[in-house]
Amino acid sequence: MTDIDIPRLIALARAATPGPRTLRSDPYENGNPYYYIEAGQGLFGTKENPKGFEISALISDADAVFIAAANPDTILELCCLAQQSQKTVRVLMEVIERLSSLMIDDPNTKENVP
Repeated sequence: MTDIDIPRLIALARAATPGPRTLRSDPYENGNPYYYIEAGQGLFGTKENPKGFEISALISDADAVFIAAANPDTILELCCLAQQSQKTVRVLMEVIERLSSLMIDDPNTKENVP
């Protein structure tokens, strides 16, 4: 499993424009879709592309939808769930260790412990 830098993801999500992302597309010159994203109160845009943030005409529709869905609120929620899960695992491991030590120390269970 890949190590995920949760604090870094949280910092990046908090620094990003808040709010949902809406994927838009227009036909490109060659017929492929041209994607851009609406975010928060307005569009990601530049002087060269005032309409919005261009993802790429070379990516798949599924990739464009995923990029739009991975907005800051979603990333923050996933990071929160991951942190809660890590805490739960730590608590459960402590409980297992305590129960194991109690079983080993109990003379009535020694015959059942390998």
